Amino acid sequence: MGGLVAVGMIDENGDLKTVVGHTNTLSETIKNRRFVDGDVSQFESWLDRYGNRNLPENMDDEAFGFSDHVPIEYGYVLVDLKERTILSAQDYTSFTTISGPRVDNDEAAQIVTGRITFDENHEVVVIPIGPYASADEFLADPENDPRKGVPTFGEVFDEIRAIVPDWRPGPDQDIGDMLEAAVGKLSEDDGNALVARVMQSFEMDDTAPTFYSFETDFRDWTVFDGSRNADDFETVRDYLADRGHLTDEMNTVWDNAIARLRPADEPQEDVAEVPAP
Repeated sequence: MGGLVAVGMIDENGDLKTVVGHTNTLSETIKNRRFVDGDVSQFESWLDRYGNRNLPENMDDEAFGFSDHVPIEYGYVLVDLKERTILSAQDYTSFTTISGPRVDNDEAAQIVTGRITFDENHEVVVIPIGPYASADEFLADPENDPRKGVPTFGEVFDEIRAIVPDWRPGPDQDIGDMLEAAVGKLSEDDGNALVARVMQSFEMDDTAPTFYSFETDFRDWTVFDGSRNADDFETVRDYLADRGHLTDEMNTVWDNAIARLRPADEPQEDVAEVPAP
């Protein structure tokens, strides 16, 4: 789904502009080899498109446009071209990882350096891989797609329909009732196997996630990959304030946002260090 996010860019001259845009199309403009190598034209086009509201009518929103340098809804993302730094304090996407379905183009595949998975103790494990020359090379490795061999829901539905071809839904009945009717016609083992395939197709089974996440390598960029919480908001706010980009009014907006995110009884923690101006 996604929603509104504030995105700022400090250019090579140290000037900052902030735009309110939509989260859904942001990450693909940054998580790619072209951006990592310094060609930020796609990201700049995103800023201009939302800043000037040059959007199709069905995608436009009155909230879009240039704004003060403050967070909104999902949070705030800052790209500093002068210091080659990315600071993110939002809850929509990660800039140090990329999901499998997003590695559908060569430039994304070229910054993949690790597959994130879990061991038998459910501990996170990162397996070094890549980078790949192309998306085709990435997809050619079956280990990068745990959905291989997992049936789609359409395939499982056809299987259920074949078992109970005469089943018809009644009042307050749904696919679960149809599945129950099908399982009732099978042996215990076959019934359990059918339920397992349904769970896989619904992406509910931990042994068959929809996709892996992959680590990304931003090379000589400094990346602070935070979330929408008080400490990470402070990190971004302090970075902007230290470089003289916030007015008193903007500081107040940040302070209020931070106060709302931090419970009154929670002690203030040290925030992450950021490069000095």
